[in-house]
Amino acid sequence: MGEAVTKKTIVFKEPTQLPSSERSIVWVFPFDVVDTDLLGQPEQWSHTSLHSITITVTIELASSWRLFHPLPSTNDEREIQKIYSDHQDLMKILFWYGKRNIENKLKAGTLQPKEQLLLSTDSPEISDRLDPSRVPEPNGFTFEV
Repeated sequence: MGEAVTKKTIVFKEPTQLPSSERSIVWVFPFDVVDTDLLGQPEQWSHTSLHSITITVTIELASSWRLFHPLPSTNDEREIQKIYSDHQDLMKILFWYGKRNIENKLKAGTLQPKEQLLLSTDSPEISDRLDPSRVPEPNGFTFEV
């Protein structure tokens, strides 16, 4: 018989947007990975590995999703609020693509401490625009593989 596969629990932390000088937007999503059977045990923290996934999305793709805006042209509070809301929606969509990538790499046994994902209009994993209202907030999101 084969060896039992240990389930892993992934816990995301607070994401950070990085400055980018290219025609792209960059977010980093840090997360912890721990054996599920160690959750709540004294050994949990000594067996937790720290990871992150850096996701870069091209301005063209973010624009096609209608989630990229240049700086506001006025001090109109509604315009500023719309830009902020779209900014948060873009972050959530990038998080969900990153989550899928992490899940696939964990299943394949190829997850590295620092992962990178580039999303563009040519990316094969891009389907129709995801509904950000159905994507959970990244900070504190937990799932098991």
